[in-house]
Amino acid sequence: MSIIKEIELDGFKALNISNDFISITTIPSLGGKIVSVEDKKSGFDFTFKNPHIKNYSCKYASDFSNSSASGIDECFPTVALSKYTEYPWENIEIPDHGEIWSQEMETEVIGKTIVQKAHGVRFPYIFNRAINLEDNSLFLNYRVENLSNFDFKYAWSIHPHFILLENTEIHMENGTDIFVDFTKTNDFQLKTLKYKWPILETGDNKSIDFSKITAIDNGQAEKLYACNLKEGRVKLCYPDQKESITFKFNSELLSYCGIWIDHGGWPFNDNPYKVLAIEPCNCITDRFEDSVARRAFDVVKAKSYKEWKLDLIIE
Repeated sequence: MSIIKEIELDGFKALNISNDFISITTIPSLGGKIVSVEDKKSGFDFTFKNPHIKNYSCKYASDFSNSSASGIDECFPTVALSKYTEYPWENIEIPDHGEIWSQEMETEVIGKTIVQKAHGVRFPYIFNRAINLEDNSLFLNYRVENLSNFDFKYAWSIHPHFILLENTEIHMENGTDIFVDFTKTNDFQLKTLKYKWPILETGDNKSIDFSKITAIDNGQAEKLYACNLKEGRVKLCYPDQKESITFKFNSELLSYCGIWIDHGGWPFNDNPYKVLAIEPCNCITDRFEDSVARRAFDVVKAKSYKEWKLDLIIE
C-alpha cells in the first residue's frame, strides 16, 4: 500500500509517495521535478544530484544549463529552445526544455495518487500528470488538454537525469535504428545518417558500443535518438550495484527514445557532470521545428485531449 506524506527538501515543500519497494519525491514548485527515485530494499537512488548547484526556482524561459539539472523533469512542447512553426502560433519562441520545468505545478493528493498540472504560458493547453505506485513499479499517466479552437502540435520527452557509473549498461533491441542528434567531439554525422544499435561507427573508423559505458570521465557527450522500437522497453542497468530500472511504454504512441550520455562533457562551463538519461518521447530531435519537419511529433486536436503513460520498473 502506498503512503503519501508532505516533507521539506532543500528548503522546498515536497511530496513523498512510497511503498515497500519504491520511494518517490516530487517538488511541485520546481515544475513537479522528481528529485528521488529510490529502491527501498537497497537504499539506491537512481536520480542525479548536482554537486555544484542545489535545486532552486528558475525564472520562466530560463536556460536549462543554469539549473541544477537534477532528477526528472518534463519537456513540453519542445526539448531544446525552438520556434513554433504552425498556425496560429508561428514564430513564437518555445523556451529551452519547454514550459513546464520552470513553473509551479498545481498539486493535490487524490486517494493514493499525486495529481499535478501546469498551464501553458505562450500556448493554450493544460499539462496533467498523475503519479502512483504498485509494488516495484512507478506509473506516470499523462493528459494534455488543448483549450483552443486550433490543432496543437507538440513534442514531449521525459527528462530523467540519472547517475552515470562505471560499467553502466543500456539494454535495448539490437539493430534498432539510431540517429545522433549531438556529439561533443566524436565524428558522427548528425541527424540524417541512420546508425544501428548498439555499436556505432564514427567517420574516423572508431567503434563505440553505447550499450556498455566505461571511461565515464572522458569528457564526451552524446544525444542519440532510437527509432522503431517494437517492444517499447529500454532497461538501464548498474551491474556493479546490482540495480536496474526499466522504462516501459506504448511504442505506437511514443515512437522514439532519446538517450543522453554525458561523460562530463556538458554543460560547457567549469562544472560539467556525469549523467545518463533514457527519454521515451514522440520526437526525433531536440528542436520542435526540426522534429515537425521530419514528421516526428504529436497533435492534440482542437478542444480535445491526448493521453499516454510511462512505467518505470525497479528490479
